[in-house]
Amino acid sequence: MIVAAATVACLSACTTAPFVPDAERVPEEFSINATVLRGAAVAPVPRVEQRPGRWVLLPDGSLRASSTAQPDHGSRPGVVRHLQESEIAELWSLAVRLGIGDPAAGDPVGDARAITAGPTELVQIIEFHGAGKSWGFVARGPAADGGDKVLGTFLRALAERSWMEDRPAELDPAAAIRYDMGPDPYARYRGQPTP
Repeated sequence: MIVAAATVACLSACTTAPFVPDAERVPEEFSINATVLRGAAVAPVPRVEQRPGRWVLLPDGSLRASSTAQPDHGSRPGVVRHLQESEIAELWSLAVRLGIGDPAAGDPVGDARAITAGPTELVQIIEFHGAGKSWGFVARGPAADGGDKVLGTFLRALAERSWMEDRPAELDPAAAIRYDMGPDPYARYRGQPTP
């Protein structure tokens, strides 16, 4: 009887309280893994949250990002910058306000690396890790609809912090090529101008 009571007491003490998101306090070991996939038959768009892209925020504040035609959710792009604690807190607060900071609201993502976009689809994937919990959100739909507004808002915030602009570089005109041929080879023959 005493052993049973001690076991029940230990089990009740060992269980953790459910995670309650607090917009003012970033969870320990907070990280983000996000990807946007766009179908091959869809025309390019100027909005950064609807273009193919990849973002990874690690617990040390390093923000990694890339914009490639076929992003791989399992890859880790290069470091773009290191976020300050206040910037990480802003991202977490935004996630809580949007309702995606709660693990209970998350989707069962499974292996997000296996998710692909159909020819005319837009797929937005955001995974969160923090306080010993992992949760994610996947939005899939016709690219013409512009994707999920909530996930799009958060993806835009990630893109802004990684200095990605709405207009992709491939839509800009080519920069003029200016050749530097060195000093003027005829300068010694020109002589000094007469007054």
